[in-house]
Amino acid sequence: MQALARAARGILPATAAAPAARVQQARGIVVHVKDGNLERALGVMARKMRSSGIERLIRARSQIHHHVKDSEKRVLARKALMQRVRSQELGKKLRDILIKKIRLYQISILKKSTKPSTRNRCPYLLQFLVYTSELAS
Repeated sequence: MQALARAARGILPATAAAPAARVQQARGIVVHVKDGNLERALGVMARKMRSSGIERLIRARSQIHHHVKDSEKRVLARKALMQRVRSQELGKKLRDILIKKIRLYQISILKKSTKPSTRNRCPYLLQFLVYTSELAS
């Protein structure tokens, strides 16, 4: 990269710098300028920055006492609330799936067993099922 920078400044010829240059993968926001339309590329970049939240991070770092508008606070609060709700819903779904699997496992054990003594193989599992069914009701 330094060789390319030197070639750009005119210190080294570009032909000498080209073999040493490596392609570096871009990180962050990448915007392509098509047909030399720089205004459109800047608009696309601004839109990408706004949607990714980089703009807010830059403002927060540049100004410690930055005023956040009430409308922006409401939007951020709504996003945080939706994230919490999604997380809780996912937890409930996973809990229901786990309970169903445990119950199916218990039923399969009870159906397979022919002896009465093998019915209490998992007493803790049965206690969990009773406890969770009490919570659900």
